[in-house]
Amino acid sequence: MLTFNRIVLPLLLPITVLAATLLLPYQALLPPSLAGILEYGPYLILAIVGSLSVAFNRGKVLLASVLFLSGYLVVNWLPDQPGDQANIAAVSEFSLYALLPLNLALVGLYRERGILSLHGCLRSAVILIQIAAVIALVIQPQPDLFVLLAGELLALENAPWPALPLPASQLILLILAVSVIGTVTTAYGHNTPLSFALLGALGGYLLGLFNGESFSIYIMAASLILCLGILRDSYNNAYRDELTGLPQRRALNEQMMSLGRNYSLAMLDVDHFKKFNDSHGHDVGDQVLQMVAGQINKVGGGGKAYRYGGEEFSVIFPRKAKSDSFTYLDEVRQRIEAYQMVIRDDKRLKKPDQEASGLRSKGSFRRTTKKVSVTISIGVADRNDRSEKPDDVLKKADQALYKAKQTGRNRVVA
Repeated sequence: MLTFNRIVLPLLLPITVLAATLLLPYQALLPPSLAGILEYGPYLILAIVGSLSVAFNRGKVLLASVLFLSGYLVVNWLPDQPGDQANIAAVSEFSLYALLPLNLALVGLYRERGILSLHGCLRSAVILIQIAAVIALVIQPQPDLFVLLAGELLALENAPWPALPLPASQLILLILAVSVIGTVTTAYGHNTPLSFALLGALGGYLLGLFNGESFSIYIMAASLILCLGILRDSYNNAYRDELTGLPQRRALNEQMMSLGRNYSLAMLDVDHFKKFNDSHGHDVGDQVLQMVAGQINKVGGGGKAYRYGGEEFSVIFPRKAKSDSFTYLDEVRQRIEAYQMVIRDDKRLKKPDQEASGLRSKGSFRRTTKKVSVTISIGVADRNDRSEKPDDVLKKADQALYKAKQTGRNRVVA
C-alpha cells in the first residue's frame, strides 16, 4: 500500500488522461462541426492553461505551456516555411527532441517564484532567447552548426529503428535521456501535483512525437494534464495544511456537512504543547506536530484525519459509533506515547580558526543530547439524535477532550 501511494497514486491522473488517447482510432468519427478541433484544439487548451497559470501566479506552468506551444508550431508551422528544408529539419529535430524536453526538465527543477518576480522574468527571458535563436537559425543557417544538428558528426551507425521518427544524433539522444530522468527524479523529489503534472505532460509530448499523425491530440492531452495539475495544486493550497500535509479545517467543515446519520468525531490535542514549544523551540515543535500528524493519519477503522488548528487535530469515522472508533483512537495514542524523538543541540561554537575560514570539523554541526516523547489527549463523540447537527457533535467531542485533560491527560474519553 505504501509503494502504491508513493509511486503509483501520483501518476494516476496523468496516466488516465494519456490513456484517453486510446480513442485515437475513432477520431475519424467526429462530426464535421468538430473536425477543426484537431488543428485548433491545442491553441485553445494552451490558452486556458496560460490563463489559469496567470490567475494562480504559476510561472512554471506558464513556461511549460509556452514550450508546448513552441513545439506545436515547430511541428505544424515550421516545415511549411520557405528556405533550406534540410536546415529546417535539423533545427526542428534538435528543438523537438532535445531543447524542449531539456527546458521542461529545468522548469520542473525550479522552485515556484511566480510570474512577474525577478526569477520569473529571468526564466521567461531564457526561454524567449532560445525561441529567438531557433528562428534565427531557420532564417540564417549556420553551416557548421547545421552539420552537428543533422547528426553527420555524431550519427548512430546501423541504427535498428530506421523507420521510426527517432533523432539521429547521439548528442540529442543523450540530452533527451537526461531530460526524462531529470523530470522523473524531480517529480518524486518534489512530490507535488504540479511536478507530476509536468512529468505526465512530458510523457504525452513524447508519445506525440513518436506518433506524429496524432501529435495535436497528444499535445492537448499534455496541456490538459497541466491544467488539472494547477487545479489540484490550488485545491491542496486551499484545503491542505502545509506543515503536516493533512486536510485542514476548511476541508473538515465541508466534510462534516456531507456526513450521514451515523458517524463519530474525535478531537485530539497534544498535551502541554506550549511548554514543550517554549522549552525546545518552534522548529522542534513543528517536528512534533509533523510526527503526531503522521501517526494520526495512520488511524484505522476508516478514520479520516484533519488538522483542526494549532496542536489540535480531528478524526472523522463515517458509519461508526464512538464505541467502535475508541479502539482505533487508543492505538494512535499508544503509538505517539511510545515514539521517541531525538532533540539535537544548536550549532556548536566554532573555533577561532574556523570562524576565519568558514570551515567546521566533521560532526561539529549538531550532536544528539536527549530523546523526548509527547502524549495526546482524545475526546470522541457520535451522533445519537436526529436533531443533532455536526457542530453539536463537535462540541460534544470538545467536551470529552476537556474531560480527558482534566482527568490526567494521555487518554481517550468517550
